[in-house]
Amino acid sequence: MRNLISRGHNVGGGLVSPDGNYFFLSIPKNASVFISSVLRQNDWNYSDLSVYSGPNVFCVIRDPVERWISGMATYISANLLGENYGSEMFIDDYNELVERLIFDNIVFDDHTTPQIEFVNFVPAGKHIEFLAANKNNLLDNISKYTNCQLKYDLTLTNENASKNNFDTNNLVNFFQKKLIEKKYVEKLKTTYRLDYLLLQAITL
Repeated sequence: MRNLISRGHNVGGGLVSPDGNYFFLSIPKNASVFISSVLRQNDWNYSDLSVYSGPNVFCVIRDPVERWISGMATYISANLLGENYGSEMFIDDYNELVERLIFDNIVFDDHTTPQIEFVNFVPAGKHIEFLAANKNNLLDNISKYTNCQLKYDLTLTNENASKNNFDTNNLVNFFQKKLIEKKYVEKLKTTYRLDYLLLQAITL
C-alpha cells in the first residue's frame, strides 16, 4: 500500500458476520458506508482482516474511472474546500497548472487509491468474492452470497452519495466534463489497469 496521509479509513477494515463465516472488506467510494450501515442493522460487527479467522471475504468493485471522479470530488471537498472557499471558487481558480498536477499524480488519498491495493491485504488462503457496485441488485447479491436475507431500514442508512452534497456533486460534474479528453481517460486507465482485472473477476 502506498504511503499516503491518513484520511480516516482503516485499510483492511470491514465487518464480520454474526456466525464469523463472512468478512466484508470495505473499499472507499464503493458503497462502503451504505453497505456497512445495512450490515450493522443485521448484527454484523466491525473488524479487521488482521484478526479475522473465518474463510470468506467479499468486497465491492467499481468502474475505476467512475470511482476516481467520485473519489477526487470527495478528496477536494473534504480537504481543500472550506469556509469562504467552495467548489465554484475552486472551478473558477482551476487552470492548466492545477490540471497538470492532478493528472500527473492521479492518486491523492484512500478515495483514489487503486482498489487492488485494498484487495492485496486479503491473506492467502481466504476465499474472496468480488461483487459489482450495482445499486439495483447489490444487496440482493450480498444476501445470496452470505446465505442471509438482509433486513434494513433505508431511513437509517447513509449512502454518502455525491448528489447529497452540492460541492461534491458540482465537482463530479466538472471532472466528468474534463474526462471528455481522451488523454486523461487513458492516464486513468493506465493507473488503474489492475483494477480492470478485478472487474473481470466479478462473479455477482
